Amino acid sequence: MRLQMWFWKVSWGKWDAIWTYSPITTAAISADSRPVLYHCVDNIAAQPLMPAEAIDRYETELVHTADLIFSTAPDLTDRLRRMGADNVIEHTNVVDFEHFGKEYRMRDDSESSRRPSPRTIGFVGALSRYKVDLQLLRRVAEKYPDADVVLIGQIGEGQPGETLAELKDLTNVKLLGPKPYSELPGIISTFDVALLPVPINPYTRSMFPMKFFEYLACGIPVVSTRIPALEKFGDSAFIADTDEQFVEYVKVASTVSRNWRDNARTLASKYTYRERTAEMCCMLDRLLASKSGSVDGTL
Repeated sequence: MRLQMWFWKVSWGKWDAIWTYSPITTAAISADSRPVLYHCVDNIAAQPLMPAEAIDRYETELVHTADLIFSTAPDLTDRLRRMGADNVIEHTNVVDFEHFGKEYRMRDDSESSRRPSPRTIGFVGALSRYKVDLQLLRRVAEKYPDADVVLIGQIGEGQPGETLAELKDLTNVKLLGPKPYSELPGIISTFDVALLPVPINPYTRSMFPMKFFEYLACGIPVVSTRIPALEKFGDSAFIADTDEQFVEYVKVASTVSRNWRDNARTLASKYTYRERTAEMCCMLDRLLASKSGSVDGTL
């Protein structure tokens, strides 16, 4: 029953296929004759407490079983190809733009440029040590003592026992816990700057942060550690190579113009669930058409 959370049996009209997100499902689908689509969104084997050897073994089998493979980051694509995949299509993660874009607030350019430092610096996501550089967050909070550093998310997801000890003594760090998805656009829209303080490790080198386009859809400038998946978006975010640069970029990002924010939103609007799903479904449709011998591969 638990495996139902990890893969779909797609049976919509003429479609009949399996769409999976986890190598762990390989044992359950290996005996199924339907076409298999593997959507690789994380290096699951690199997460804490995971049976890495077993996952690598299952993923290698899945790569050779899948008829179509999607990945969300360059390092994932490379990893899959090293396993023998020759049918990987790389797509970034995307955003529900209608949801996150609805709270966009027009801001006064002159007011932002006069501000000596940001008032609200925010992060949304799992507050786990393998995903978030806690020492870097501390440096940001210490550099901007007059700013509220607002952290939204579950503490220690995937890492039981996490206490965020590095941040506990900082009075300007506000740990607000998880918030409903419906409330996130309104919360993010209050940030002057949004953070992606990513520690560099095998897991993060292979990830595309979901929050990247969500922040931009709200018109909020992003300061991020440099990771491979965000390399091509350097013109639309502040990508730092060092901790010192990251901390300084927070001030720079807080002074961006309204035009910069509008351009960021325009970028996010090109990476939506609606368009990506339609594109992926067209590819699935063509795959199934080729399997059935049909000459019509359109929806």
